[in-house]
Order: sequence, then C-alpha cells, then structure tokens
Amino acid sequence: MNSRKTIITLIVVFTAISAGVACVAGIRSGLDESTFTFMTPRGETLEFQSEGVYRYNPRWFVAEGIGWDIATLVVGIPVLLISLVLFLRESLRGGVVLGGMLAYFAYQYLMYVTGWTYNNLFLLYVALYSLPIVALILVIQEIGVGTLARRVSEKSPVKGLAGFMFASAGFLLLMWLGKIVPALMRGETPEMLRGVNTLIAQALDLGIIVPFTLAAGILLLRRNAWGYLLASVGMVKLVMMALAIIAMVVVRSIAQGAMSWPEIIIFAVLASVGTGFLVALLRSFRPAESRRAV
Repeated sequence: MNSRKTIITLIVVFTAISAGVACVAGIRSGLDESTFTFMTPRGETLEFQSEGVYRYNPRWFVAEGIGWDIATLVVGIPVLLISLVLFLRESLRGGVVLGGMLAYFAYQYLMYVTGWTYNNLFLLYVALYSLPIVALILVIQEIGVGTLARRVSEKSPVKGLAGFMFASAGFLLLMWLGKIVPALMRGETPEMLRGVNTLIAQALDLGIIVPFTLAAGILLLRRNAWGYLLASVGMVKLVMMALAIIAMVVVRSIAQGAMSWPEIIIFAVLASVGTGFLVALLRSFRPAESRRAV
C-alpha cells in the first residue's frame, strides 16, 4: 500500500468512527423530549431542544438532523467502508463510490458545523468535513482523471447522465428560489427559517451543488475527462443525499404528526432514477489492461 492509500485509509476509518459517534450522539439528543418555549428575534414562538448536543435548536430542525444521522449511520458509513475495501483492491468502481461518499460526508458536516448551534462536537464536525475533502483529492489522484475517462465504454449513458445532472440542478434552483425570491419581493424572511439564523442547506445547494452538477453535465456532453469524474462522484453524492433527505422528511413528519408525502415521493424518484444511472455508469467501465479487479 502506497503512502497515498495509507492516508486515505486512515481518514476514512477516522471518518467512519467519528461520524458514528456524532450520529449516535445526535439521535440520542433528538430522542430526549426535554424542550423549552422561546420567542425568536423575529417574533416566532417555537419549541427548542433543551438537552443533548442539539440543544438550543428548534425541535423541527432537530427532527431533520435525526433523519440525516439515521441515514448516515445505517447507509452512509457501511457504504463508505465497503467502497474503501474495494478501492484498496484496485477496483475503479470502488474508488468512484468512495469519492462520492467522501463528498457526501464533507457536505453533511459542513452543513452541521455551520447550521447547528455550537455544541461539544464542533471540532469533530470541522474534522469530519475537512478531512474527507483531503481524502477525496487523494482518491481522485489515485484513480486518475484520464484513466477513468479511458475506462468508460461507448455504451455509458452519457446523455442520460448529463440530463439527470441538469434536471437535478434545475430542481434545486426551482425548489429553493421558488421559496426565497417571493419572500424577498414581499420584504419578508423565508418561512423556511423558523427559528434558525440563516438558510444553510439552501446556501450549500445553490452555491456548491448546482454549479457542480451543471459543470458535470456540460463536460459530459463534451466528452471531457473531467465530466466523467464529476458525474461519477456527483451521482453517488446525489443519491446518498436524496436518501438522507427522505429520512429527514420522514422523521420530521412523524414529529409534526403529518406525513409530507409529496416531498418523500419526489426524492424517492430522484434516488431511484439516480441509482439507475449510477449502476449503468459503473457497469460501463471497461476492465483494466493490467487485469486488476474492477
């Protein structure tokens, strides 16, 4: 094992263990029903969590966090570790999935470190979003952009993948701008705030995910080597994010006493379609000339 793979392995193992600790702490905090009522500076009277690592956050926000934690604990961490094992066995597919999972963890904990009220896991959140970025860069170097492009066969669903990338970007734009812009035009704050300081997830989606998916789609249509890389990693991240959002909506709906079926169905469709394209892309990889495992 070369030094680059050693660093990747150490970061992934640290991420898996630390994320597991953070998820369990978050779930335990959310299950504690101790709350207090507080009027925010905007005049909203809401219930806030009073115990655990999620204390001083609105209860509805805590419910969403539990959903993310469950998805990460049940799906995210196992997939991260399995993809690491495959990557270490020289599997290109394993490397692609590993890269996407690292992007997912970086996104989740960047959202956590900027979104939650300060708690004792703050420094852990910082490590959990920064170290996966380092590992992602190393994974990309290990795979090789040109190598990935050469391994993709002509049967890969390039146009379909590009279309999904464009559709994902358009969906996020319409969903968030459709709620933010009308509020701005009325001179009001968006209803989505409800006790939190600012729109963290919306900022990350509009500022990172949308440009990323648009660039991936454009580069794919041009058959650019970076397009294959961005689309491969991005597809894994988008599918995992959709699954986490489904869990988030389900837990929030249970807490509020009414299921939000439209949101659940929309993201279930996105996850299903995205998984289909991801599987098709991974299956399109040609065997390596050196006959290494794929």
